[in-house]
Amino acid sequence: MEKKKVTVLGIGNILLQDEGFGVKVVEQLILHYSFLRFQHRPYLRNSLARSSYLVIYLLLLTEAVTGMAMYVMIVPNSWPAGLFGPVNHWMGDEYTVHMVHHYIAWVLVIFVIVHVYMATRADWMEKGGEVSGMISGVKFYDEEPEDLSDIR
Repeated sequence: MEKKKVTVLGIGNILLQDEGFGVKVVEQLILHYSFLRFQHRPYLRNSLARSSYLVIYLLLLTEAVTGMAMYVMIVPNSWPAGLFGPVNHWMGDEYTVHMVHHYIAWVLVIFVIVHVYMATRADWMEKGGEVSGMISGVKFYDEEPEDLSDIR
């Protein structure tokens, strides 16, 4: 019996439209990424990726807003200071804004390191073409992914 190959071009996703990010999903992801389980159901984007991208977008937005809140205080009477200055009051003071900005920057750096590890690991262990798919825009699957209907 010949294996059916599925090709997906221009992979995209709609955030959080699969079974959600529940306890079973977390359990399966921990088993998979800690090398305790080598196979999982094929997804275009698994729940961990979908949820982590949502969190990363929120962190990037917070990073931009806190960065602007600190930067505009150089000229506190300008219109950008009127727009972003209240962030300093909402968060307590400029020092708190600075520390939140600093810690989010480190979270983003750590995320990039973990993200590169996970993508490289998936490409190497599963032969799924994660990294090469980012460059070429083409990814091949042995089975039809569970969430293929997200892009159809």
